Amino acid sequence: MIKIKDQTVSANKLCKMYQNNKTPICVVLNSAKDVELFANELSLYTNMEKISIFPDSEILPYDHISSPERIITKRFDVINKKNEIKFLITNIKSLFEKYPPLTFFKSFNTFKLGQIIAMKDFIDILTSLGYIRLDKTFQINEYSVRGGIIDVFIPLYENPLRIEFFDDVIESIRFFDKDSQLSLKEIDEFNITNGSITPNNNPDINIFKDNWRNYFQDYDERYCSLFNQIIEGNKNLEGVEIYNNLFFKNTVSFFNIFNQFKFIGDINCFEYIDKYQKYILERYTEESIDLTRPLIKPTDNYLDIDSIKENINLDESVYIDMLNIDINRIDDHIPMYENIIICTNNSLNLEKYKKDYPDSKRINSIDDQLEKINIYHSKPFRSHIYNNTLLMHDNEEWVNDLDEVKHENDSFFDTPIFSEDDVVVHERYGIGIYRGLEIVTTDSTSNEYLKLSYKDNENLYVPLRSINLLSKYHKSITSINLELDSLSSKKWLKKKDKADKIVRDHAAEILNIESKRINSNAKSMTISKDVEKIFSDTFPYKETIDQLKAIDDISKDLSLIKPMNRLLCGDVGFGKTEVALRGAHIAVENSSQVIILTPSTILCDQHYETTKKRFIDYPFNIKKLNRRTSLKDKNKIINDYNSKKIDILICTHIIFNQVINFEDTGLLIIDEEHRFGTNQKNIIKQHQENIHILYLSATPIPRTMNFIFSGLKDFSFLSTPPSSRLSIKSNKLIENDQIIKEAIERELNRNGQTFIVQNNISKIESLVRRIQNLIPDIKIGIAHGKLSNKDISSIMTNFANGSIDVLVCTTIVEMGLDIPNANTMIVIDSQNFGLAQLHQLRGRVGRSNKQGYAYFLIPDIKLNKDASYRLDSIIRHSKLGSGYFLAQEDLEIRGAGEILGDKQSGHVDSIGLTLYLSMLKEAINGKNSINVFRSNINFYDSAYIPSDYLPSTVERLKIYKIIDEAKTFDNLVKARLNLEDRCGKLPQEVQNLFKNEEIKIKCKVLKFSKLMSTSKQTKITIDLPIESTIQTKLINLITKNNSLFILKNNELIYKLNENDPSIRRSKINNILDDLL
Repeated sequence: MIKIKDQTVSANKLCKMYQNNKTPICVVLNSAKDVELFANELSLYTNMEKISIFPDSEILPYDHISSPERIITKRFDVINKKNEIKFLITNIKSLFEKYPPLTFFKSFNTFKLGQIIAMKDFIDILTSLGYIRLDKTFQINEYSVRGGIIDVFIPLYENPLRIEFFDDVIESIRFFDKDSQLSLKEIDEFNITNGSITPNNNPDINIFKDNWRNYFQDYDERYCSLFNQIIEGNKNLEGVEIYNNLFFKNTVSFFNIFNQFKFIGDINCFEYIDKYQKYILERYTEESIDLTRPLIKPTDNYLDIDSIKENINLDESVYIDMLNIDINRIDDHIPMYENIIICTNNSLNLEKYKKDYPDSKRINSIDDQLEKINIYHSKPFRSHIYNNTLLMHDNEEWVNDLDEVKHENDSFFDTPIFSEDDVVVHERYGIGIYRGLEIVTTDSTSNEYLKLSYKDNENLYVPLRSINLLSKYHKSITSINLELDSLSSKKWLKKKDKADKIVRDHAAEILNIESKRINSNAKSMTISKDVEKIFSDTFPYKETIDQLKAIDDISKDLSLIKPMNRLLCGDVGFGKTEVALRGAHIAVENSSQVIILTPSTILCDQHYETTKKRFIDYPFNIKKLNRRTSLKDKNKIINDYNSKKIDILICTHIIFNQVINFEDTGLLIIDEEHRFGTNQKNIIKQHQENIHILYLSATPIPRTMNFIFSGLKDFSFLSTPPSSRLSIKSNKLIENDQIIKEAIERELNRNGQTFIVQNNISKIESLVRRIQNLIPDIKIGIAHGKLSNKDISSIMTNFANGSIDVLVCTTIVEMGLDIPNANTMIVIDSQNFGLAQLHQLRGRVGRSNKQGYAYFLIPDIKLNKDASYRLDSIIRHSKLGSGYFLAQEDLEIRGAGEILGDKQSGHVDSIGLTLYLSMLKEAINGKNSINVFRSNINFYDSAYIPSDYLPSTVERLKIYKIIDEAKTFDNLVKARLNLEDRCGKLPQEVQNLFKNEEIKIKCKVLKFSKLMSTSKQTKITIDLPIESTIQTKLINLITKNNSLFILKNNELIYKLNENDPSIRRSKINNILDDLL
């Protein structure tokens, strides 16, 4: 037996074993964490391409949820590449599962560039394999059709595929990013398999139906919701895996699939197999009480343990050795070993170790020529000994958890838009209901219109060129008793006139608030590119595109004498802190002080540790000040700051009670700005108006949103998730013990931790007793505001280092606590929380590259209207980066009084928030709030997006809006390229749409407010006065071509007799270019 109890390494021994007999080896370990660490250790001794992990399903026996998408994709990939794998690593849970026949996973066809196949035939193949047709493709097992393009997400690949057809030929194959929906990389061929681990085509559903009825003969199928959803053809059902075996006539075992492998288990694996078998039986007993969800018996649903044990070779077993090396006591080990290799996956630590051990050598492989002490960058593994060399890693607890997910940022097609039956506001006709898009044909010319309905069933058809006159009303029709306007009444114009008067008063108030700041002078702070690069190079991660843009914006702000007033918005974990510290670096390099203001002691401590670590190579004096600071230390810190001995002060609102000298404070960073009141933030402004201010928030407060909308606060938005983040699976459920137990146990099964939020302190003790009864051996911690600072600090430390499995707490965790290993959040009585609070709480989990889960539990399905709307919103907005949009949606619930004050709220409700803010912004900028300059273009031909080119009405509406809002030719070109990427070559109608918009942009520059072109003549309305240079060119044009052009009042008439609108467009485009 290979019991690694001496100085032998199990991973190295396995490599030699393979070299001797060339038989691929499957290593079976006891947990997902062991699997990851052992794979990393094995990669030290052999090529990583030879190693594959067959991942844990990450669900419990008889679970109510389904495996994460990446797990399924990885499993399909491993099974299809099994003949190329030399070392396969999995844990014992995978051995218990029964799998579809091997043919189910195999590729059925290979499709290549230039291959002849009709689109219809390809769609038939997808349908037969169970793929689901949707408007957009986001998940595996989905496909969509637009024009000559088919998007499909095949489980074999990390990204979905985009296949473009020309007639019956495959013209292009490329991967695309599921978030941005934009192409990534072109390929020459692809394979196709079944779309999901659970079949959903008609033949397989019929097999399931027969098998289910035969197995559950004593159950009334009418009461099994899951059964009925399956046979009705509902797709992507959570928890459907409990019936997976019923979809097939025969199933196979893990050993059948990987029959060419030699199976070697951990020396203790039989003990763990017995434990897991016992756990399956416990889960079956617990879940069998639900008569609406009958379960397959464990003996039928899972492989029996005798079959598992007889396939695992214990004559040769691996032994996971635990050396328990203390990385902080490296010097103690130096005399004991011939060589020491210090390993880390943190680039900052590479420099630290090199500084600590100047004579050490940086190596690229453990096979390099070694010095006494060596430094190596590697993924985490357990410290071990190899040939009298000690390999020690400083991060043994970290787990890689499959491949990282790459996110491409381009929110081009995520423009917020209204949906059918939404309440909308037309600037000229008032409040109505949007009823969708309709094709209207007049004089044999077809175009698409937006249909609105008004009071007394009056209908208004809005041409696409007037889409800018529409905005979504800030409340839903179900949340208020709303009276629609009438097309035959002037009541709307009267309401708008009243609102316009209030707008002007409101604009004056806002301008007065900010006038002092605008007229003040702050210190201009700049640093050289070289100095900036030295600091940015020490950041251990790759910045997202959004981060780089925000850093650049903040750098520019700090270089001006006008005080910065910027909000940096981004979901928790999206990198706001790093962006803020780049600004702090600029300030301190310019001999200015920085204050970082946090809303809680916990967050203050966390920022202090992060900032100290980030500036470890800099001689900056960094201090923290909060309620845990002793009076003696507090006085010294205040004196030192006022004496300019402290560079960066990280503090809570305790600073408001201190005598602080802000004279040399160059930058104020307010984190979690939504947690501070207006008065608190104004105190600092009163002390010193010449301070650059940066606000950080995931969910901005309404007052801040007001300033953003009004254009008085600059705005940076981090919408791109870090490369490893996954969207959190969110559920709204009625609270019961089984849900809580299942959620906790799922996390424990992957060595994770759980937050449980109970905001009523008096109920925490009884909740803890409930959990202890459900899971007796669990380690539970409690945290709330009534505990002493010392106790809270101790609990949080124990939770952070993994000593506590479950933290039962109040919303104390809302404010910035970062525990990457805690990936399940359970919120008790979630109906009592605000939308921003729910989002903040959810953001505490899913901060690593593991699937995160959020359970919003309610006592009863009957909730009041606002609570129900809040919970529906948080479930609907589960996508990464949705915090800003949740803040906008929160306005629908809280009303305009929250954002603007009671004085304005009535007028906002009468005309809609979007229109009100638009008028307000124009008033602030000194423009007339009603007569805004616009160009109206019409060639009286078809200019729209046909439904067969882009079937989704919502997507078409989004693109119409994007095209209409394009202010530059670059914006327009980007819109065109993106649309072509997603839908293929533009039909003539779409080309006309883009050409009209190009002409509109030119007309805006020339101040031509209207261009109407018929087959007989073209009329151009000029908005006087125009620039003198344009006026001169216009006169020359008319003088030289007086037979073609007539200027009458402010109208230019072009006597062009031409039936073909394309020729008219071309000629008019040339004229406009000449004038420009």
